[in-house]
Amino acid sequence: MNNKVCIVTGSSGGLGKGIAIQFAREGAAAVAVTYASSRSATVETASEVEETGAMALVHRLEVTDRKSIKKCYEAVLAEAGKIDVLVNNAGINKQGLMPDVTEADWDEIMSVNLKGPFLCSQEVFPITEKQGSGPDPTSRP
Repeated sequence: MNNKVCIVTGSSGGLGKGIAIQFAREGAAAVAVTYASSRSATVETASEVEETGAMALVHRLEVTDRKSIKKCYEAVLAEAGKIDVLVNNAGINKQGLMPDVTEADWDEIMSVNLKGPFLCSQEVFPITEKQGSGPDPTSRP
């Protein structure tokens, strides 16, 4: 991760927080820690990232909103100069019995957990391609 600039969606807590901190420990130059609702938890994660010597970038990011994604990426580029790594970690779940889960609940879960990674990845490809890094979006497995 030496000198890499990483974005970890949903990194205000849990697995995302651990990933962000580990990237910093592994030598990342900067780690963008993002949040949708809990800025205070995100600031705490950022503080732990900075303790490693890496730069922490805190940005609100709604993964289901392309404008929000673009705004976040533009801010990261302005602050760190590049984006090398994207971890699509943001996700939600609504616990309940099948009869209690509404169609609106289901739509929100699918939007965050499936549409979000699609949009975030789609928007980062042109950036990494311009940098000469990242996957070739035209390649097939």
